[in-house]
Amino acid sequence: MEQMTSPPLVTIGVPTYNRSGRLRRCLEGLCAQTYENFHVIVSDNASVDDTEAVVREFMATDARIGYCRQERNVGAINNFEFLRQQARGKYFVWVADDDLLTDSFLEQCVSCLESDAGIALAGSMAEYRRNGVRSHVGNVVNCVQGGALRRILHYFHSVQDNAIFYGVYRTSALSRCSLQNINLLGGDWLWIAQILYFGKAKTLISTLLIRDAGGTASSHRQMLRAVGLPEWLEHCYKMVLVASIGIGLARRARALNENLGFVRRASLAMLVMADLSYQFLRGHILSRLYFFGLRLKLLKRKPSR
Repeated sequence: MEQMTSPPLVTIGVPTYNRSGRLRRCLEGLCAQTYENFHVIVSDNASVDDTEAVVREFMATDARIGYCRQERNVGAINNFEFLRQQARGKYFVWVADDDLLTDSFLEQCVSCLESDAGIALAGSMAEYRRNGVRSHVGNVVNCVQGGALRRILHYFHSVQDNAIFYGVYRTSALSRCSLQNINLLGGDWLWIAQILYFGKAKTLISTLLIRDAGGTASSHRQMLRAVGLPEWLEHCYKMVLVASIGIGLARRARALNENLGFVRRASLAMLVMADLSYQFLRGHILSRLYFFGLRLKLLKRKPSR
């Protein structure tokens, strides 16, 4: 007789701070998932609104919901890292308190991970909405190359909105990475680079993650503020981003530090920085060269008599 096996447990980490209204909608979406073998940990970053009351309302009717309150506001990165450390299922996913998942999100992501042991992260298409109206659709990230460094290089060549960060992770890979020391501009990209060292990442187009286009990533100024950098750096935002990614790959990402020697990390950092510089800065550089050349022509032009 064939032995029945239960579906793998998924840990869902929900970091939140003073967003009780949006959190309620988020938890309603999680409770409606077609995949049911999960438990939710809401990590309240010392909110001063009725966040705790909202969560306890759900806890009264659904034993899968759990609540933890930080004694003080530990910052967004530390709150995310706290939840990572609570993962006890085969799979783990962060869900932002203002995000919505289609009902089949967990089911399809888990199915993808179960079908291929080499996949460390399965995510979905992302639709960004502003005031309830669709703003734009995120890019597809498929890093399925055979070599770890090839996957990382491909990722940085194609990354844009990085909604894949909110995909479902294989906990065995997640536990070997860390968000500590990468509180940098582009820190979420550095996190994915660590995951890609241990496995492939795939975006499913058959399910959807609905994101708020007005969140932290809605402007360069807000992203700089989130990592403690001065807002005036928005004038050279892309240059700072490229430098941060290079520093992170060479020195800060724990998984890379533990598995790659410094020479290989530095080489990877230089290749990625060169690629990102070409992607982000070529238009700016070309425009400056054009105006510089135009000024030279004007200076060399002989004055009319």
